[in-house]
Parts: sequence; C-alpha cells; structure tokens
Amino acid sequence: MSLLERLDEKSMAVFSEASKRPFSQQCVFFLNAYWTEFGDQAEYIYSIVDPLFRATEMNAKGIQYVHLYEEGSDLDFDMALYFFEQAVKFSLTPDHAFFKPLGLAQWAKEHPNFKDTFAKSIPAEQTAIQRKKELREQVDVNFDGRVSPLEYLLYQYHASPKDLIVRMESNTVQGEHEEIRKARLALEAVNKAIAEYEAEKHRLTEASELPGVKGMKAKNELAQLNSGPLWEKLNVALITAEAAVRMAIRKFGNGAPVPAGGAAAAAGAAAAAPAIRTDGALWWMKRDLEEKQKKYGKKDK
Repeated sequence: MSLLERLDEKSMAVFSEASKRPFSQQCVFFLNAYWTEFGDQAEYIYSIVDPLFRATEMNAKGIQYVHLYEEGSDLDFDMALYFFEQAVKFSLTPDHAFFKPLGLAQWAKEHPNFKDTFAKSIPAEQTAIQRKKELREQVDVNFDGRVSPLEYLLYQYHASPKDLIVRMESNTVQGEHEEIRKARLALEAVNKAIAEYEAEKHRLTEASELPGVKGMKAKNELAQLNSGPLWEKLNVALITAEAAVRMAIRKFGNGAPVPAGGAAAAAGAAAAAPAIRTDGALWWMKRDLEEKQKKYGKKDK
C-alpha cells in the first residue's frame, strides 16, 4: 500500500466515514472489498484482529468486563503501538497469559498451523522507532493521528486506499441490502441480550460471595440464571438472528470462505458478483452467529 496515492476530497470523506464505524463493521467493509484476494484470511481477521482491537481499547480505558464495553472505531497513536506489539507477540507466544481470557490461546491450539495458513496476516517484527515511522507514514491514511482497523488491514495486506474506495462505491452509494441489514441488526440485538445476561451474571457472582442470607439468595439466583428470563431472551434473540442470517445467505450466497491460496479460483465468481459486495458480510455474520451459538445457545441435555 502507498499513501502516496492520495485520496481526493470526496474519497477521503467516504474513507473517514467508514473508519468511524465500529471495529467489526470496518473489518466487514474491508472483506467485502477484497474478498477475492483476502477471503482466505477472514478467520484470522475475525478471531484475532477484531478481538485484539477491542482488548487494546479496553486495556487503555481500564475496562475489565466485556459487558461494560462499547465497541470503538479507532485507537490513538500509543494504543496502536500497543496493538502491534500484541499482534506480533501472539504470533510468537500465543499461549501468553494476555491471550487466554480472550480465547486467542485456545484458538491457536485449534489452528496449530496458523502461522502458515495466515502468514500474510501476521505483522512483521519491528523496532519501536521503525513502528512509529510506519504508523505515521504508511498506516494513518487520513492523517488524524489515530489508527482504525480499516487502516491497519490496508497496511497489513498491502492494499490501496484508493482502490478500496473504488471497489466499495456501489456499497456506499446504494447501502446494505435489506436482508443483510436485518441480519446485522438481529446480531446486534443478540449482543445487547448477551450484555444484559453477562451483567446480571457478574452482579450475582459478586453478591454470592456476601455472607448470610444475601449471599445465599444470590447463589440460588445464579444457579437459576440459565433458566430465567434473561437466558430465554438471549436464546430468542439467537433464534431470530439465525433465521435472518440464513435468509441473507440463501439470497446472496453461502458465506463460505475462499480456500487458502484460492484467490484465482474465486476470481470468476467475483466477476459475476452483484454490484453491492456482500461476500465479507455474509461470511462474518455466519461466523459470528456460530460463535454466539457455541457460547450461549441451548445445549442438548
């Protein structure tokens, strides 16, 4: 990628708007544009890049619990340096204590060959001086002293900001397909239900440590939490989201990832794709639904 390919005023406005979307939506924006080239890296972007952006911001703001966190859109300069440090550290020591609560260490165990499969996604090691220079000169597309996932992904995959805007013109002009919008909003409703459930679980867990009647009452309520109204609300939201995601995939594609190294094979399909690019969004919603169902879906007894 070269920042020498200056964006004109109109294109810069489109880029800046996209860079102010939540972290995950920026990842989807990028994957929609470059699905043919980088769809085989979608799993890494979903499971490593997006969570590391969130964890970096939470760490900087002193937020310990996910249910208290509201997804951001970019990182300041120092936070961006920290993000790069953690991204490199993950490739070297994925079992480090920092990554275990995020589920990244477990992901690495489940993907033992990730360094090969996702080689193009792993940032190069650099000195602090080199990294600061790169951030200023090669990463910060709109020169605002902050780094968004969109800027990071363009840098990491050597993609052009100018080409990104050209590719996404139909998306930014026409907007989302209605079915995709409904599926995205349904997944956002799941996120809200999860936050409510986790907040109550945290409250009851802390209260259960109290002595006497209060502690016993909290323990009983905690034991019944997974059969209570919040759990039912969460599972209804999951069922609604599943139906919405299935409808979107049925209409626009199967949301299947491009096989590693399969960019050439996917080129023909990309050429016949609709004007609005949807492959990244479909894959992301399907993957996100699967992850939520694994953590919060009803288990067979």
